[in-house]
Amino acid sequence: MFFDQASAAEVRAAADPADAGSHWRREKLKDLVWRAKCLHVHDTPEFAEAIEQLKSLTAQVEHIAHAQAQPNYRTPWWMDGEYDDARAEAHNDRGVALQKQKKHDDAFDEFTKAVRLAPSRAVYHANRAAVALKLGRDACAASDALHACERDPNHVAAHVRAATATLRARRDSEESLRLFERALVLDPGNVAAARGKADASAAAGAARA
Repeated sequence: MFFDQASAAEVRAAADPADAGSHWRREKLKDLVWRAKCLHVHDTPEFAEAIEQLKSLTAQVEHIAHAQAQPNYRTPWWMDGEYDDARAEAHNDRGVALQKQKKHDDAFDEFTKAVRLAPSRAVYHANRAAVALKLGRDACAASDALHACERDPNHVAAHVRAATATLRARRDSEESLRLFERALVLDPGNVAAARGKADASAAAGAARA
């Protein structure tokens, strides 16, 4: 959609550019629904699916806009504006293959490319976290795994990796314990999470003593 003169008039009165952009996005969604009703396609399954996808994407844009408006905002390394789902999946597949061959450095590079091309995919962040742990890059693994958890709150492996890396990199046993417990809520029989919880609990107890 283009930002035409009419749209500009709608947001001109807003003092905050972020508020103006938010208002414009909401109005454009309303306009799309209205046009669909005029065309009698608003109650079709295809339109319903499309509008839900647009709402989800709009919510993501709102979240990014809010974050960018903060005075201490720093642009994430993976947010460079070049997005391509097909290429991202190809890099991820190569990363998985290299990981199986224990070529962790090369796998890390492939997962990095996948994240850059499709940063909204939790699995790419989680995969990079896995090889970062293998490489001893614990701070990186913690960051990547937490990004994966943000994108998919039900990703068990991401929580386990985030907890493991957090304990190693930050020595934050309380946060690690919370993440292991969350993993066990999602998957009560997860052996790695149970073992990690025991380690985090012991570390937390020692820290409190």
